Amino acid sequence: NRYHNSHPLRERARKLSQGILIIRFEMPYNIWCDGCKNHIGMGVRYNAEKKKVGNYYTTPIYRFRMKCHLCVNYIEMQTDPANCDYVIVSGAQRKEERWDMADNEQVLTTEAGDGRHVPAGARRGRPQHTQEGAAHPEPHPGGPERLEGRLRPQQHAAEKVPGEGGSSPGSERMHGGPRPGSSPHPTTS
Repeated sequence: NRYHNSHPLRERARKLSQGILIIRFEMPYNIWCDGCKNHIGMGVRYNAEKKKVGNYYTTPIYRFRMKCHLCVNYIEMQTDPANCDYVIVSGAQRKEERWDMADNEQVLTTEAGDGRHVPAGARRGRPQHTQEGAAHPEPHPGGPERLEGRLRPQQHAAEKVPGEGGSSPGSERMHGGPRPGSSPHPTTS
């Protein structure tokens, strides 16, 4: 590539000597741009400059700098490995949409009366399996077990032909018997 005076990353590597790589950055959450006060939705993609700015233990911390597509403002974000999140450094404000799992009944809570854990679905009236019932749950009335039970007698009836002793003329072929056009008994010559 030195002969052609190019880099494998082509235009994306133009600032590599400064430690900056051009990447495609996808907005991790909804934000408000400080320049134009417009909303930028989660999932909007930008060409961003990625630069290593430090370490959290051995995990690198990267800073991403991108231009707002609606104005001339630059937005800077960086990774936060301690909290597994992205932090806005400058140019925007995060639209606060964080939710608490306890508010949405996503976690197990402890009942004060008997001190046992109650799943979140129990408060909504869903049937819960007990310890002895969990080993053998009842099949759903329209489930595959019922359908299988109805098909099994039909299959057995189709395989049996009355008076043949339980085997049909074509059953040998199904079980690896002689092919059509060949004698069922070997011939000796």
